[in-house]
Amino acid sequence: MTVPSAGAADSIGPAADDAMNDLAELNLNLLLSLEALLAEANVTRAARRLGVTQPTMSRALQRLRVELGDALLVRSGQGLVRTPRGERIHASLRDGLQALRRALRPPAFDPSTARHTVALAAYDIVGAFLLPALLRGIEAEAPGLALDVTPLRYADLVTQLEGGALDLAIGVGFAEAPGLMRQRLFRDDWVCLARRGNPALGGGLDLDTFARLPHALASPEDDGPGVVDRALHGLGRSRRIAYRTRYFIAAAVAVAQSDLVLTLPRRPGRHLARQLDLAAYAPPLALPASDVLALWHARLNDDPLHAWVREALFDAANAPERALVTSAEGRASPRADA
Repeated sequence: MTVPSAGAADSIGPAADDAMNDLAELNLNLLLSLEALLAEANVTRAARRLGVTQPTMSRALQRLRVELGDALLVRSGQGLVRTPRGERIHASLRDGLQALRRALRPPAFDPSTARHTVALAAYDIVGAFLLPALLRGIEAEAPGLALDVTPLRYADLVTQLEGGALDLAIGVGFAEAPGLMRQRLFRDDWVCLARRGNPALGGGLDLDTFARLPHALASPEDDGPGVVDRALHGLGRSRRIAYRTRYFIAAAVAVAQSDLVLTLPRRPGRHLARQLDLAAYAPPLALPASDVLALWHARLNDDPLHAWVREALFDAANAPERALVTSAEGRASPRADA
């Protein structure tokens, strides 16, 4: 075993006393060597502890003696003992590195004991059909979590996610933005809802009937013609919108009490049909399907609580649907993507 003798301290200059006052002056890798050397009081064992060679550890000890202005370890009998300065450093360094290791260790996460409010933005129909399933999962596994759901506003969505006002957003058509992550929850098409007994629908819902009926339109962003109007325009057709609102649930309630027809995403539409006892029909024209996405900021991507919520949301979004769409006559109607 090659150990620099205590006489090596003779090469320590007077300026070395202050060399360690600023950690920027030290290669922080040396702190691990210093911890091992002071703990083991043996160069060979310290080298083995860090997985380096004995000569490498001997060089580290020599450099530390110079940097710290103290011999740190000196010979005593057949071994080495810590100097008084080495003793003081040993206690402080051991505790400091243990605290640093705890700080750098991936945080433990136990959903059963977690306490947090998840800020989430979504349309009202997401709150009606998807979030109750998420809440059931939270109640079963993470009862200390709560949801704070606000309306989805595309205009300031990026700012809210970047600034931490929102943890998650659920919607469609999210624009790409630096620092934002996304996951597809499911792909959805469309369904048409009408009240049972609507006299105009005795023969079913064909394109002529669809264009002739008064329509309810749910447009959360109030952004002009929707996907149905564009599809009708491509066929040289149009429709009359008799009731326009920002809220899908309000539109569905209006349909249940009138002869309006409402076109909306199929999965939440089927849920509302069950809740309000509405008839559901496959649209009589081709409408493009959309990916429903979860969106969050990259700073939360590796947070274990946030990852758990995302996984619970994905599970809720992909749970089997409970019932078929039923027609006004009570028969199973064609799926919207048929």
